[in-house]
Amino acid sequence: MNINFLQEFWFGERRFTDLEVHRDFLTVQIPEVNIDAQIWLTIFSPGIDLGAGVTGLAAAGVKSVRFIDPKGVPQFQEFNDWRGYVWVDRCTEITFAFHVQLAWAKAEGMIYWHN
Repeated sequence: MNINFLQEFWFGERRFTDLEVHRDFLTVQIPEVNIDAQIWLTIFSPGIDLGAGVTGLAAAGVKSVRFIDPKGVPQFQEFNDWRGYVWVDRCTEITFAFHVQLAWAKAEGMIYWHN
């Protein structure tokens, strides 16, 4: 694999003290290119609410991708599970998710463009 370009991205620090799950999404549009994309938590410090019996959470993953299939037809794929990594040929768009509840957290990632 020859990497042609590195595209970094991040979700800034989030700090929430309530029990609501705060959902954040980032969509990156790219020219039709083969990619390897990764996302990870760089900060995670959970809180706890003893009265509600809840501990904090933070999750970061790939939500969906758009790509051109081998027949030249645009496709959309949404993931039902948390994926920290995807490899997509002829990708045109990728959406990342970052969810935080009762925690201090931050997420970062990298998109590797390759041939």
